[in-house]
Amino acid sequence: ALRELARGYGTSVVLCTATQPAVRAEDGFVDGLEQVRELAPEPPRLYRTLKRVSAETAGVLDLAALTERLAAQPQVLCIVNNRRHARDLYQQLKQADAVGARLLTTALCAAHRRQKLADIRADLDQGRPVRLVATSLIEAGVDISFPVVYRATAGLDSIVQAAGRCNRNGELGPRLGSVVIFDPADTDGHRPPAELKQFAEVARRILQDHAADPLSLDLTLGVLFGIGIAGSAFFLVLAAFARMLPERMRSTAFGLGTAAAISAGSAGMRPSSGPR
Repeated sequence: ALRELARGYGTSVVLCTATQPAVRAEDGFVDGLEQVRELAPEPPRLYRTLKRVSAETAGVLDLAALTERLAAQPQVLCIVNNRRHARDLYQQLKQADAVGARLLTTALCAAHRRQKLADIRADLDQGRPVRLVATSLIEAGVDISFPVVYRATAGLDSIVQAAGRCNRNGELGPRLGSVVIFDPADTDGHRPPAELKQFAEVARRILQDHAADPLSLDLTLGVLFGIGIAGSAFFLVLAAFARMLPERMRSTAFGLGTAAAISAGSAGMRPSSGPR
């Protein structure tokens, strides 16, 4: 159908996706498209040019330690894995008289969440203190930016999404935003829910081996590769990565991706333990 649109009707077709498989005949794809022009070539160069954050791991942070760190930052976002942890942390911030403490979870209806986000953006723009505690709802489809983001250990894809809420528009200029990945204390109600536990365990092992740059290009692409394997045809995802990565990075990304796929495939089939 796409070929007919291009050849028979003179139409220009733009394919845009975060997980594009091989579509070109020259990549060895059967019945692939011809004369395809890549709009965003050289992923490594783009990664270096668009890098806006630095990431580090902080180990285990209990409520007291996490509250102390958040209170020391005038504008900071902390994303945790469930509503109970979010509520407990927010209450600790209030007890510590941390100015600008906010809480955002799915316990609020959509209209109230939109209003709260509008108020938070206004405060951020005016340079007022904002210490926002949220669940993962803020990671997708929410246009907001903080100079510092804390993220409880989860799947690496969630950590990357959280990093997208840090220095999102390059507003810090030459400075990089700061993303801090931490393990919640082993407290009942603060652990990742069952459907996230395996993702978090895999991410924790990977981050231990890549502490110097937890959001490096080969590492994050490797995990996206794994998620693709878990839900897509293997040969399509493999072809996509062969196309995206330079040869020197492929073995690392493929290895990480295959490990992540084992986790993603099994954890994705687990029943949900309830809303977050």
